[in-house]
Amino acid sequence: MSQFRRTTVSAVVVAVSLSLVSAPAHAATAWPGGPAVTVADGSNVFGTNLSGLSFESPDVLWAVKNGPSTLYRLVRDGTRWKPDAVGGRTLNYHDGTGDPDAEGVVRTPDGLLVATERDGDDSGTSLLKVLRYNPNSTAKSVNAVAEWI
Repeated sequence: MSQFRRTTVSAVVVAVSLSLVSAPAHAATAWPGGPAVTVADGSNVFGTNLSGLSFESPDVLWAVKNGPSTLYRLVRDGTRWKPDAVGGRTLNYHDGTGDPDAEGVVRTPDGLLVATERDGDDSGTSLLKVLRYNPNSTAKSVNAVAEWI
């Protein structure tokens, strides 16, 4: 049995080594933007803990913050971004409870996916989840329409 394990591990090492050797090299490319830093929002609009941004279109970005868990739909306002007319939306788990510690957001054709690391109502316990929200909701408090552990 131990000989089989060594053979299997050796075969895996050889396969990985070959894939690295045969992988095509990619040329480095320059950052497409300029070197200048530009402030994209007004002073103290989001407070602290803005954790993630996702691009929807040239005029819409989505952002999440934690503590308290809040979702923002940001719209272009000239050269800056501001929350839409609804403002911050409080995020809840599917059952309407909790304070998801939102760390990332991505806009997909199926909705907004938010990655969490714990429930802020019980911050000492890890609770890794992916929550899906309806991007068309205009409610000030939104429940996840689906959640995965």
